[in-house]
Amino acid sequence: MKLFSCTVLFLLLSIAGTTQTDKIFIETDNTALVYKIGKNKKVTQVYIGNKLSRPDYTDLNAGQEIYLTAGMDNQFEPAIRAIHNDGNPSLDLQFDYYKQRKEANITYTQIMLKDPAYPFQVTIHFKAYNNEDVIKTWTEIRHQEKSL
Repeated sequence: MKLFSCTVLFLLLSIAGTTQTDKIFIETDNTALVYKIGKNKKVTQVYIGNKLSRPDYTDLNAGQEIYLTAGMDNQFEPAIRAIHNDGNPSLDLQFDYYKQRKEANITYTQIMLKDPAYPFQVTIHFKAYNNEDVIKTWTEIRHQEKSL
């Protein structure tokens, strides 16, 4: 019985340890930029401002999409518009993954978005300078369709 209990406890801890967070934190010493990954795989900005403690971000859900696309929900102020080789103007950028790494005073973050139907990817890069409270961002776009 003890072996069974230990095995169940080990499995539960393993699952809890691999659970992916639904928020992405880009922080400096005093500033925070927080994104939420929705169930629909959309990434929205839910907070920017003074750095808070992690539990204070729990109830933050509403916000604007990280990178608005034309041809889907937003027709007025898209960040990007594309017409694919088949003439379709839709672009549905969904969360794929993100990664972060720290080097001394700088935290690097990449958020990868991709269209589920077309070979179109957008990587949003962030460079957070901890001591200076500065967050720099830029975008990389990859689109590889074959000629007809």
